[in-house]
Amino acid sequence: TGETFQRPSITINNTKLLVPFPDTHVNEGSRNMSQVKNIDKDTHVNFEDQQNINLFARKNAKLQDILEQIAEKEKDMQNLEDASSELMLTDSTDLVPYQIGEVFVHFSSEETQERVEKAKLDVQEDLVRLRASSVEIKAILNNLKAKLYSRFGDSINLETEDL
Repeated sequence: TGETFQRPSITINNTKLLVPFPDTHVNEGSRNMSQVKNIDKDTHVNFEDQQNINLFARKNAKLQDILEQIAEKEKDMQNLEDASSELMLTDSTDLVPYQIGEVFVHFSSEETQERVEKAKLDVQEDLVRLRASSVEIKAILNNLKAKLYSRFGDSINLETEDL
């Protein structure tokens, strides 16, 4: 798409800190970058703080991407379950169209059922992998939240905004 995004920044004690974009372009409205507000005049943001804020922003963006992928895979799994149920109702002598890429290929009912079952296993494996990644990233985010909240208190907002 031809969309351009402004790089978000955080200003603390008249010092502008840039929050990096994740590697992928996404709808900016679906992301919550770390936001800092009303910082105490005594609060100093050092290099480690900046690195933690940047890491939190990147990991949060990655988590949102993973959650979107999980939702998509769950929808795929439901579609495969529905297809499997429909295949049970077909006559075993019928040829059934099966989509491969953008093309439909006709297979026997049994072969189509085998392909659907294989696709379900592949989607299930993807879901397990994605869920494990989300748990790992959530643990990292919780650790970073604890560090940043202990350092900045209420002056920093790291909570996801539900749109």
